[in-house]
Amino acid sequence: MINEKKSFIGFGIVGCGMIADIHAQALASLSDVRLIGVTDINFTNAKAFAEKHGVFAYESYKEMLSDEKIDAVCICTPSGYHAEQAKSALLAGKHVALEKPMAMTVNEADSVIETAEKSGKLLTVISQIRFSPDVIRLKNAVQNGSFGRIHFCNLYMKYWREESYYSGSRWKGSRMLDGGVLMNQGIHGVDLLHHIIGDATVIGSATDHIYHKIEAPDTALAILRYACGALGTLEATTAAFPGFDLKLEIIGEKGYALFSEDRLTSFVIEGKEQPVGAEIKSSGTASDPKAVGWKKHALQLKNFADAINGICPLAVCGEDGRAAVSLISDIYQEKM
Repeated sequence: MINEKKSFIGFGIVGCGMIADIHAQALASLSDVRLIGVTDINFTNAKAFAEKHGVFAYESYKEMLSDEKIDAVCICTPSGYHAEQAKSALLAGKHVALEKPMAMTVNEADSVIETAEKSGKLLTVISQIRFSPDVIRLKNAVQNGSFGRIHFCNLYMKYWREESYYSGSRWKGSRMLDGGVLMNQGIHGVDLLHHIIGDATVIGSATDHIYHKIEAPDTALAILRYACGALGTLEATTAAFPGFDLKLEIIGEKGYALFSEDRLTSFVIEGKEQPVGAEIKSSGTASDPKAVGWKKHALQLKNFADAINGICPLAVCGEDGRAAVSLISDIYQEKM
């Protein structure tokens, strides 16, 4: 759907926690959007956030959605609220940029997608690592057959979260609002698997509470078979002190790639080393979620704004978000 291009797209942010600040910084870096206002269940938090960023503080989400200056909403609330808040915004005629996970169940994800289709508004699920140049390069290599037949694809996400990370929150670690290590910390890695390699079936899996006394699992393991024929393992935890960067391995008949966080560290095709970037410094997010940067969020929100204006296709849609929720649900076997 092609819309007439406006001078700028007015954004609102719901939820004024850590990730909201990333969205605000990303939006501030773009010339064709403007953050109009924010809201939070705690109005004091909303006012402080609004003052920091020089925007308006709405007393409620309903008030934000009724404001005609708001064209699109970034949903940055606890995970368990995402689906209903996304549907409310879509039904109010707003485009939606929805933080991960898009929903806590596949049925909820389907409901959000259906609502977006009926509303005629755009829905994107935040998957900012997809916009890394090395992710794009790796995906193209897979699609072009550079590795030949892929034999193995393994993902390791061995993170660390202090006990205070959970005990100091009303929702982190809960079954309904957080969803555990894969729904919260590990979903970006799960999204990368689907984005780069494609669909996967869970052959076997296990979840556990290795260290943290929380409702949802802090550890998950799975054996996967991909639609392309490859086998793979997935390991995720928030109980691996002191925390290690995400690692992804792709091994095929003609070569292999090793990937850390959002960068290629080794790339070999038919025995020839392909160029990779300089030595990677840890992002710090393996042990500190606040270490996440805003620049890849800006790339995705730029694509979102351009898609709203009819300039280009939407890079990440609701079906992409659903795929990650579906695989995680299969790994959890709906037993958390």
